[in-house]
Amino acid sequence: MKSKKFIVDFVGACFVLAIAFLILGMNGVSDVDLRVFLPLFFFVYALIHLVLFGVHYKDKEYSDLLLGIEGIVFGLGTVFLDVFETPKYLAFSILLWTLFWGLIKLKKADYFHDRKSKHWLVSVVSLLLFFAISVVVSMNLAYEASVQILVIGFYLLFLGVFELYEAMFLSLTKGKLK
Repeated sequence: MKSKKFIVDFVGACFVLAIAFLILGMNGVSDVDLRVFLPLFFFVYALIHLVLFGVHYKDKEYSDLLLGIEGIVFGLGTVFLDVFETPKYLAFSILLWTLFWGLIKLKKADYFHDRKSKHWLVSVVSLLLFFAISVVVSMNLAYEASVQILVIGFYLLFLGVFELYEAMFLSLTKGKLK
């Protein structure tokens, strides 16, 4: 059962990485409109996590459902609200996305492990590191559109690597770290 969960989480993280590589690759080839790709990413991210929730439904762990809902809310927010009007709105939306994402991931780490375990400490440190990365990303969104696309692409790359790291870490340790 654990290997099935790992494979499904691994495939979900690979989809996030594929989207990041697609955005980074298309930026060098043609003009990429961030107004299209950012909501598209949020909706695909929501779909990935809703499928993961469907697979992990019997585990009674709802972080994938919450991440799916977060993706839908932020996807709709980027479609209907004009977050691309100024870089400040885009930076604020990325920081807000990361804050909610980090809180959901922290709740997942707290659900699976005791706060005294080393796994919880590793999860908290990596979430703080990812939040620091998102602050740096948000500060660099003040430049022109091509730089914004590169910055968002690398942000999504970091997101995919973190999801991949989390799946691999949970699979390799299997709760052995205390």
